[in-house]
Amino acid sequence: KKAKYYLDGKQVTLDPQGARLIDEGILDLLDPEHMPDAVGGMSIGADPITAAIVTLAGQRGLPIKGFMVRKEH
Repeated sequence: KKAKYYLDGKQVTLDPQGARLIDEGILDLLDPEHMPDAVGGMSIGADPITAAIVTLAGQRGLPIKGFMVRKEH
């Protein structure tokens, strides 16, 4: 099914303060006792979010890795 609207998340995810708010929010929502091994999603859209999360995770000493999912050609 095709959506009737488009939300351009790049306006927030590619902004330094927007990316910081997103990655802090996501990391703060994760359960410290059940932290995932990795975070990621579909390339290109999830790439800036993934990068921001793993960067902050590294600063917090959390061993979270990132991954990207590509479409097959």
